[in-house]
Order: sequence, then structure tokens, then C-alpha cells
Amino acid sequence: MAISIETPKREEVEVTTSPLFILGAIIFLFLVVGSYFLLIVLIKNAQEEIKKGTELLKTGVTAQEKELETRVLSYKQKAQDIIPLLERHNLPSVFFESLEKATHPWVRIVKLSLDASKGTISLEGITENFESLAQQAELLKKEVYLEDMRFPRIQLTREGKISFEAVLDINLEIIKDKK
Repeated sequence: MAISIETPKREEVEVTTSPLFILGAIIFLFLVVGSYFLLIVLIKNAQEEIKKGTELLKTGVTAQEKELETRVLSYKQKAQDIIPLLERHNLPSVFFESLEKATHPWVRIVKLSLDASKGTISLEGITENFESLAQQAELLKKEVYLEDMRFPRIQLTREGKISFEAVLDINLEIIKDKK
């Protein structure tokens, strides 16, 4: 006698793939293949840039470096050219500091002209009275750089103030030594 075992039949389930899944797989495939070709192109470009860079290193100085070098040299020349100008500017700077200290509080200087080549200063100013003008003249006489002082014009204004012009001859060497 033979034994037979019967197994119950299973129902077969049909596996169906949805169209969205297939579309997604196709898009993914295109992205992978596209990325592959993109990476190949990027690698080639990078290799070309590396070749250009090594060639530039072999040649030495690049055009950018030459341009930069000429710009730096021009700035250096400009810096050297400005040194004499700054030295000439130092003379008026020292004088103005000294004049500020020697100006009477009631005297207002309206116009000032400095001719450093001749050593002449022309001042125009206004003061309250003759006494403050005389005190201003005494203050200026105390300055070591002053050689001579003249007042070519002294006038009484409509407001009752004193308007004056003073011409000062200065010793440029003393001012230069004060630097």
C-alpha cells in the first residue's frame, strides 16, 4: 500500500508591476547612465586643466603675474615719487602748527598765503581792537622763524573792528630743522 499525501492547492498570486514603478526604473536608469557620461566629461576637463597648469608651471611666469608685477612696480615708483612731495608738505605743516600756537584768541585769520620758495607769508585778519593787534604782533615776534614783519594795510571796518594785512618773512631753514 502506498501512502499518498495530498497537499492543498495554493492560490497563485499574480505579480503585476505598476506603470509608475516601470517609469521610475527607466528614469533611474537614465539618471545613472547620464551621471556616468557627465562624470567622464568632467574628468576629461579636469585632466585638460591639469595639463594647462603643468605647462604654465614649466613656462614660469604667467601673463597675470607679469601684469601684477608691472602694477606693483608702478605703485613702487609712485611711492618713491611722493616722498619729495611729502617732504615739501612738511614745511607748511610745521608752520601751521606754530602759527596756531602764536595766534591771539581775539584775532581771526581770514586769508593766508604761504610762498615756501620765497619764505614769505601773507596774512589777512580781523581783530576786535588795536590792542589785540599789537599783542598779536608781539606773539609773532617771539617766533624764532620770523625774520621780518610788515603791516601794509590796517583798516577800520564798518562794524568797528580792525582789518589788517601782515607780510611775514620767515627763515625756512629753522622751520625745516623743527621737523
